[in-house]
Amino acid sequence: MRAFIGAGSIQEIIFTRNATESLNLLAYAATEAFLGEGDEILITVMEHHSNLIPWQQAAARKGAVLKFLEPDEEGYISKENFRRMLSPKTKLVSMTHISNVLGVKNDVKTFARIAHENGSLFVLDGRSPCRIFRSMWPTSMWTSSRFPATRCWLPWASVCSTASGIFCSRCRPSCLAAR
Repeated sequence: MRAFIGAGSIQEIIFTRNATESLNLLAYAATEAFLGEGDEILITVMEHHSNLIPWQQAAARKGAVLKFLEPDEEGYISKENFRRMLSPKTKLVSMTHISNVLGVKNDVKTFARIAHENGSLFVLDGRSPCRIFRSMWPTSMWTSSRFPATRCWLPWASVCSTASGIFCSRCRPSCLAAR
């Protein structure tokens, strides 16, 4: 698996029971390690419910602000709008690669780069495009990501979550243990 997705080490890979559990685990660990009161979490309005609820809970738990990116009339997020919504307080961005709500494919490589330039973590919801993930990697592009292993021809009901070195180094091991 490490070679397939291009992860730097096996410590960057976590298997969970399903994609929602993966995202919940990542959201909890990220908020405990990186978010404080008044910090911002930025997501799009096109997210699956499983990429909304964990961030709502995190914002409430930490006193953070949850902000929403709106797409244009054709359903796409523009780079200009993305940059406009980022601020020095934006500590985390979470975005789907391919929206099951609008059916659009976000330019996540560009958005991840812009988020990192802002000093923000970038969590990629990659559950839809796993088969093309390999060409999108390396893991250094994403602070964290998740995708159903079944879409990559791995055992049924397993999900692979990845976390970059910076994410792993800042999270206590208990944050990443199944709750």
